[in-house]
Amino acid sequence: MSAQDFKECDNCGHRNTSDATFCGKCGASFLNEEDPFIGRQVGRCILKEKIGLGGSGAVYKGVHSTMGRIFAVKVLHADLVTDEESKARFEREVQVLAGMHHKNIVSITDSGYVPGIGPYMEMEWLEGSTLFGERKRRKYL
Repeated sequence: MSAQDFKECDNCGHRNTSDATFCGKCGASFLNEEDPFIGRQVGRCILKEKIGLGGSGAVYKGVHSTMGRIFAVKVLHADLVTDEESKARFEREVQVLAGMHHKNIVSITDSGYVPGIGPYMEMEWLEGSTLFGERKRRKYL
């Protein structure tokens, strides 16, 4: 592998593969590097940092613009916004989650569409650690 196939962690200096989203040594996030959505308003929230990335979308920590409360905001990936099947799947996810009420499932508090960003869902924010963090902290799960 060449030097450009790696990225160095600003936190600990560890060399990680170029596609890593978290440092393999210290767990620092690489998710917010040059993210165009950070600082944008999505629904009622201003996006502050990306906290997760999946196959269909990204999840951000957002702060409510008038109340100051923290929410999780999921947005559909930009390359899927024009795909009708992906948008329909995202909307089904919103409808299904909106109908679920369980102590182990976060509640959806808002959803909609923002021009230039796409569909989003706003969910309650729960503090905690990631699976990566727990795996690092404990030998066994």
